[in-house]
Amino acid sequence: MIDSGQYYRYVIVNDTGTFEITLLAYSGGCQAIVRKNIEVVEAGALPVSTQSSKASLIVSAAVRPNPTDGNFTTEITLSQSSEVYLRLISFGTGKVVNAKRISGSDQYTVHYSLGNLSPGVYLLNIMAGGEMKNLKVVVQ
Repeated sequence: MIDSGQYYRYVIVNDTGTFEITLLAYSGGCQAIVRKNIEVVEAGALPVSTQSSKASLIVSAAVRPNPTDGNFTTEITLSQSSEVYLRLISFGTGKVVNAKRISGSDQYTVHYSLGNLSPGVYLLNIMAGGEMKNLKVVVQ
């Protein structure tokens, strides 16, 4: 491990092979455990593609204004109509402070009126289909 914080760990693996990573999550009195195998190969062992094999569903996403006072707009453009999940997460606590689900279009404009947010950095997590995009939101 080369670096760690309350909500993250950075690891560099120098050997090739398959490694099991265990993730633990705690909330209240509950606990969840997820295990994933990660295969590390020699540099250059996998072909590098400069083009994606399929078009991205999330074409663009933006937050305006940013920095904000808690009142802001998110604009999302998709390549096709899809349901979208939005979660605003506090970087400081890791808690979801707002969540929304929208559907029925390939373009969305979502207004937020969250004047009660504490100043700080937040993560707007956007999920559509199997894709995810994260935007940083700064509240002053």
